[in-house]
Amino acid sequence: MDHPPRAPGFDRMAFALDRRWVFLNHGSFGAVPVRVRDVQARWRAELEAQPVRFLARRWWTLVAEAREPVARFLGARPDDIAFISNATAGVQAVVRSQPFDTGDSIVTTNHRYDAVHRILLHATQRVGGRLVEVDAGTDPSAADLEDAVLAACDASTRLVVLDSVTSSTARVLPLDRVVPALRDRGIRVLVDGAHAPGLVDVDLTALGADYWVGNLHKWLCAPRGTAVLHVDPAHHTTIRAPITSHGHGQGFHAEFDWTGTFDPSAWLSAPAAIDQHIAWGGARFRQEHRVLAGHYRDRLCSALDIRSGYPPCSPHPIAMVSLPLGVPAAYVREGQNWLAERYIEAPLFNWGGEVWIRVSAFAAYNTIGDIEALVPILSNLRVYLDNPAEADTL
Repeated sequence: MDHPPRAPGFDRMAFALDRRWVFLNHGSFGAVPVRVRDVQARWRAELEAQPVRFLARRWWTLVAEAREPVARFLGARPDDIAFISNATAGVQAVVRSQPFDTGDSIVTTNHRYDAVHRILLHATQRVGGRLVEVDAGTDPSAADLEDAVLAACDASTRLVVLDSVTSSTARVLPLDRVVPALRDRGIRVLVDGAHAPGLVDVDLTALGADYWVGNLHKWLCAPRGTAVLHVDPAHHTTIRAPITSHGHGQGFHAEFDWTGTFDPSAWLSAPAAIDQHIAWGGARFRQEHRVLAGHYRDRLCSALDIRSGYPPCSPHPIAMVSLPLGVPAAYVREGQNWLAERYIEAPLFNWGGEVWIRVSAFAAYNTIGDIEALVPILSNLRVYLDNPAEADTL
């Protein structure tokens, strides 16, 4: 190796996280390093020194400059990306821009994010259309995913929405076959890459989807409110921002760069977040996440008596591990509160009617020992989730 492996938690002091908590949930909202927060503070100071000059005269140059390194990091052209506040806003923009009609359908999978499900359901219900959710299995192969999605498509299908990295089940969906197959059939594809930037390698040109959305505030550690929408040039003239404002009909970037007064310091700090990610090692850093996640997986599978399917001590495919707890999903919120009372931050999900627990391994601040706070209480957590009223003393 060009560089010796680093011990997990090598840059814990770069974050302002409360040390009382075992923080195993980088995947939800990320954590902003002090260095990136300092960059954002400088942008805010400049904004407040002369707001009109900053927003009315300098903004257009500044946002164009910020797009350049972000596009390069994502394997895209700056002309094809726009900043948005979060991935959900990007999904909303894409869906509201489609010319849906009565009887049209949208196809997605049962791995879809709940907010996305609600957007798609609302869009189809408004026009008397259908939302088709494909059961692709827990961990589908590229061929199985392609077969399942294509089988659900018919002459009414106008849009297919697929996750790059699933939220509840923490799987990387293999999209290399299904995306080109759908486009060959003239069906538009939206890829929800909310977790992808900074977690997996992203090459939007190679992916070839019509639309892609991704958050920069999760694994890339940009300030919250920083996300990207990528649009194929064929759709630049028809895509519409979630908020109709001065740029309506004036071009792709005009649609999204200004939708009303806001604090743009988060977007302008995105290049600093990329610089920090690269300084931590870039691809090597992402591998360190996976090595740590492999350790977390082994400990959790052993405690839950689950066969992982991976060799012991091997890296996990990504930096998140999600496993079923074997109890019905009636008391997910209560279980989340139970963990929080013990200062453990790890999300619980309802997937397939069962409770799943997900842990994130962010190598810059997570340590091998972090998982040891969770492992000994898993059996009590399962008992509590089965019946909180009878297990409230655990």
